[in-house]
Formats: sequence, structure tokens, C-alpha cells
Amino acid sequence: MTYLTDHHDVCGSNGLPLTPNSIKILGRFQILKNITHPRLCQYIDISRGKHERLIVVAEHYKRNIHDFIGYLKFQIEANKHIFFITR
Repeated sequence: MTYLTDHHDVCGSNGLPLTPNSIKILGRFQILKNITHPRLCQYIDISRGKHERLIVVAEHYKRNIHDFIGYLKFQIEANKHIFFITR
């Protein structure tokens, strides 16, 4: 995935240079990178390119939570139907 950050003012009101937005995001990304859980995709790495461009590398799984919820709803409806017939 590639993200472009907003451009920022070069200098603050005190005349000192400001930290670019992409640098701030790089620092915060390290927290996200350390989050691990068997049911979550993990962020692998982030890279800063030209013009405040950030490239994010993350895991990807074919199935997602939306698919899982749809499957559960189907199973619940099927079980209700079976319960009704057998009762």
C-alpha cells in the first residue's frame, strides 16, 4: 500500500523547521508494527519515499471478518431450521 501525507509548512511560528508528517507517522508506525495476534494481519515494514510518500508492507489473508460473519449467520439460520424440523 502507498500513502501520501499532507504537505506541511516548512517553518513554525518561531522560525524553526517543523518535523515532516511522514517522519511523525514513521515513529507511530513502530507501535503498530509490534502488535501481534493470531487473528490479525501484521504490519511488516514501512518505507519513506520522495515527496512524503509512505509505502506500507502488511500481511494479507484471503478470508476476512466479513466472510466469517456471513458464514456464522448462515450456520445460525441453518441450525434454526434443523431445530424446527426435528422438534
